[in-house]
Amino acid sequence: LDSPSLQLDTPIFVTFYQCLVTTLLCKSLSTLAAFCPGAMDFPTLRLDLRVARSVLPLSVVFIGMITFNNLCLKYVGVAFYNVGRSLTTVFNVLLSYLLLKQTTSFYALLTCGIIIGGF
Repeated sequence: LDSPSLQLDTPIFVTFYQCLVTTLLCKSLSTLAAFCPGAMDFPTLRLDLRVARSVLPLSVVFIGMITFNNLCLKYVGVAFYNVGRSLTTVFNVLLSYLLLKQTTSFYALLTCGIIIGGF
């Protein structure tokens, strides 16, 4: 997302575009499901301020996550970004065991072994 020749500051625009496309897809699928109830099943979209207020913190965290994800792609190389993203699974398993004392299934450990072996 960093192009010296174009000189664009794109991470924030990419975040906006991702959220806009998601909103439009959900609205389109909801409308399509209303017109074709037997062929497609998608919940109807309606705005409830009480529900919107309760999910606002989660929405802010989600938008922040996407924004920082895109900013990371601007300032960090793609190879390093992919390694960090892949190791998320390994760290989730490791920290779940260390902090929460939760054991992990054999298949999850096998998956972590495959991820680490891939590097």
